[in-house]
Amino acid sequence: MDLIYKFGMFIPLAIVVWMKYSEFRLARHGRLREEYRFAREFLTDLMSPAGMHPFVRRKGYQAIAGDTRLSAAEIEYLLNLDDGARALKDYVLGRKYYSGSRNPDRSLGYAL
Repeated sequence: MDLIYKFGMFIPLAIVVWMKYSEFRLARHGRLREEYRFAREFLTDLMSPAGMHPFVRRKGYQAIAGDTRLSAAEIEYLLNLDDGARALKDYVLGRKYYSGSRNPDRSLGYAL
């Protein structure tokens, strides 16, 4: 009897977990679509002959990168590399390991 009760409690739990997993997968696709739309609109505005205010330009690049610590020049450089999206993602994720200061022996410092 106890086994039937435990099994009966497991079924609703498994259904809820499956529903949340499916919802998460669908939300990820929606997020990617929204990111694509934003990037397309931003880059179209950036290339327009009217130009763009430097503040809006910086905020747009930071929104694409998902990090406000990066400058617009850094993001623009990374996006112009061969695989710009991956370069930007790797740079953002790896930035915390780079201290950015030079040691007295002129070598770059890394936080390990």
